[in-house]
Amino acid sequence: MGVLAWTIVFGLIVALLGIQGLTDADRAWIIAAAVLAGLRAIIAGRRDAAFVKLWARWKLRRSQHQHEEQLAGHGKTQSKIDALPAAFERVVSKVSSGRNLERSSEQPTPHPDATPLSGEEYLMYRETELGSAVRSMGWDSAWGRWYASQQLAMNGACDDWSLMNVAAHKVVDAFMDGGLAARGRTPPGIVYEPIPRETWRLAALQVHSDVACLWKIVPVPRSGVDPGRIGALLGYDSVVVDSRQFLNLWPTKEQTHDVARRLLLERAQEKNADPAAIARLS
Repeated sequence: MGVLAWTIVFGLIVALLGIQGLTDADRAWIIAAAVLAGLRAIIAGRRDAAFVKLWARWKLRRSQHQHEEQLAGHGKTQSKIDALPAAFERVVSKVSSGRNLERSSEQPTPHPDATPLSGEEYLMYRETELGSAVRSMGWDSAWGRWYASQQLAMNGACDDWSLMNVAAHKVVDAFMDGGLAARGRTPPGIVYEPIPRETWRLAALQVHSDVACLWKIVPVPRSGVDPGRIGALLGYDSVVVDSRQFLNLWPTKEQTHDVARRLLLERAQEKNADPAAIARLS
């Protein structure tokens, strides 16, 4: 039950207790009924959470078993990528939808520009350099930790290069779909200009190792594309993204990925994977 519901219930209890002519026994029955209703609500909430975890565990193991059977039928080895079952996402969303609707009715979501960035988020400033945002997404977002947990559970180790490449690919897809916008600065100017979403249909993000930042992520032309067609993008000395937009797409915490990550880490522990990596992803 939400805060508003509990307030209404408390008000009704006070009103009932204030009725003239009630005996002490009547008042005792009213208080006992209120206590039982509260205990029932608490137990129901815990039961829902336990159901989500048990159902997710079963779905994850069933999907993995089916995936291994398909690979065995084609004579292939186990894939590094253990895709999150779509059915699992639907179950989690159905169970949690009632609670989410209740929260949204009690506390309207403020406009993104009206709320400061939380210190718990992996992006700290209003705008973030594109390369830094992609690296932080891979290491600290709910999606990134889930992806790394898959590698740990399947292979016993995390491959940062693969993680960064998949993260960069997802960011480019968001640019093309219009869900994420970027701005670039041409030297020696100081003003950032919007980068059209169509530009990213001709460009990709390339990941390569770097001494200073471990992984450097830069725009490059796609295969067969004349670099002159994206000369403006290649000429920028800085490309930034809106941090709130970025965090909305890849939040620090997200129920579906967080539950799946914990289940994968349990599997990694059973396989005696690197304890330090498990601790970092926990």
